[in-house]
Amino acid sequence: TLTEPDGSFYFDELIPQIYRVYARGDAGAAGPLSFQLTERTEPITLVLQAGGELVFWVKTTDGAPVANATVSLSAYEALLSADSPAFEIAALTDATGQAMFSRLPHVAMRYTVSAEGYASSGFEFTRVPALRHEIDVVIDRAALVHGLVLQADDVPVADACVRRFTDVPCQATTDAAG
Repeated sequence: TLTEPDGSFYFDELIPQIYRVYARGDAGAAGPLSFQLTERTEPITLVLQAGGELVFWVKTTDGAPVANATVSLSAYEALLSADSPAFEIAALTDATGQAMFSRLPHVAMRYTVSAEGYASSGFEFTRVPALRHEIDVVIDRAALVHGLVLQADDVPVADACVRRFTDVPCQATTDAAG
């Protein structure tokens, strides 16, 4: 939602639970801020501070820029579920392989880079710096990984979830042949 000329904002028709809010404006960023919504929740105030700026340079292993790669940033709050981001934003790289984010809150972030035909890349850093910070990301051509899931007696296992260690959702499900 956008703020009114007096800086006020509101969300309506919410149920009592924990919410996270953040704000970005020309003057910077605020939050994310967590609060428990109840019938008596007081108004919250978000104070913008100069936000950090991250510039990503996405290249192939031979140094060529990767255009149209998706660079995603997510911030996670330690006291809440690691699967529930408090802040998410994404951008596409330009012809030079650059994606830039500004007015970012000064919190721990995780970034991921994905591009058609390339393996995804990601990293976590402890806090967005107050000033401009440049990050070089090298991605490699994607490769196919396949195999079987078997029981100890070599019987194929159907409907087993197979995932990489870095993935949260199931990436592949086996069929009757394992």
